[in-house]
Amino acid sequence: IAGLLEGDHLVNTNLPWPVSVAATRRDAGLATLDLINDFEAVAYAIPHVAPETLVALNGEPADGSRWPALVLGPGTGLGGALRFEAGARAVLASEAGHAALGAGNALELQVLQQMLERWEHVDNERILSGSGLMNLYPCLCGIRGVEPQWTTPEALIAAAHAGEDALAVETMEVFCGWLGSLAGDLAVTFGARSVYLTGGISSHVARFLDNGHFRTRFLAKGVMRRVLEQVPVWRVEHGELGVVGAAVWHAEHRCAAA
Repeated sequence: IAGLLEGDHLVNTNLPWPVSVAATRRDAGLATLDLINDFEAVAYAIPHVAPETLVALNGEPADGSRWPALVLGPGTGLGGALRFEAGARAVLASEAGHAALGAGNALELQVLQQMLERWEHVDNERILSGSGLMNLYPCLCGIRGVEPQWTTPEALIAAAHAGEDALAVETMEVFCGWLGSLAGDLAVTFGARSVYLTGGISSHVARFLDNGHFRTRFLAKGVMRRVLEQVPVWRVEHGELGVVGAAVWHAEHRCAAA
């Protein structure tokens, strides 16, 4: 489930109802129930993804470990986690989507300025998510002096793929570049030795992720560029990572409790 559990209470911005582990367990008639963060589950799945589901975006990995792995995914929100090779805590979940959005060039500063006029705190998923696309697109339209045409992410992405709207295409390019910048920031921050891009939006904008804007911004970290050039980045083409990861989590915790 998306969000952060604090005891029995879920801190969540994308659900319109409260979540209680104890109440859900009772109402469902279950003897036991555990809730884990949805992206924690995705990260648990990473060692089990098949090579044919991986599309390379960057990296000439040197010999050595690929752990820790950064797992990042724009979807309804923006999820992020670290996956370690092994240990009592194999996954470090995070709420990276709610950290403050950083701008890396003049255009992004203009977008961020517009966003700050609407929200006191502009977090990463205000742009780097499905709903974020619909925040980014009208901002770019305003900057370019163009009337917005599209009102849903699906329509916007379809227009960009069709090449019929220059602003739709620019929105995808800015989105992918901004996502690459964040991925590079997080990889440097945590010393990640590999990066996996997941999430529904990543698959829908795959063509734009592959065209270089993501990689250019991922590497644009000054003296750390040479380090990041060695960090493999893969886009994962797998729609059920959360289910796989939940099964892995259950198996590992069942064995630990036995």
